[in-house]
Amino acid sequence: MDLEGLRINGERLRNSLEEMAKIGATPGGGVQRSALSDEDKTARDLFVKWLEDLSVEITIDEMGNIFGNRPGKNNSLSPVMSGSHIDSQPKGGRFDGILGVMGALETLRVDHAVFDEKLVNRVLTSGKKLGYPTLQMISGAEHDASYMNRICPTAMIFVPSIGGRSHVEVEDTCWEDRAAGANVLFHAILQSANER
Repeated sequence: MDLEGLRINGERLRNSLEEMAKIGATPGGGVQRSALSDEDKTARDLFVKWLEDLSVEITIDEMGNIFGNRPGKNNSLSPVMSGSHIDSQPKGGRFDGILGVMGALETLRVDHAVFDEKLVNRVLTSGKKLGYPTLQMISGAEHDASYMNRICPTAMIFVPSIGGRSHVEVEDTCWEDRAAGANVLFHAILQSANER
């Protein structure tokens, strides 16, 4: 299978995100889909319908977690899982959680390429050389870099959010961490630009 040519349907992803954003929409552009609320149930029911449209095996555990299982070619291997949450914090960001869920839904339709190992290592090395703490992590969200990765080598740089709160209206990052992220980007780009 040619993985390089695979793409998600960006328009379908956008439409599903916009439809979810209407459920519990707030005047500030976010959403309020508290767990166990009517809005949460409406969004969960819609997600289950979309899974049913894919004819995957759907399981809902006793905690209410929804699983859509598409068997692989070799079921003796460990499963690959992805997802996030459908509910939100009060006045949460409209993509917080749900982007990870919708990204996983799209991935059930197509396979997903991994980031460029050389660039990921370059980002980590740049951070270490600059004296910043580094941590290699995988994002469950469908970032724009996931789309770029399909046409060119790509990596991502994350900076910590104050209180661990990102993708919400009150998201904030201290200025030192913002500058550190930009410095890591600067050095990774310089090294890439000077590579022969």
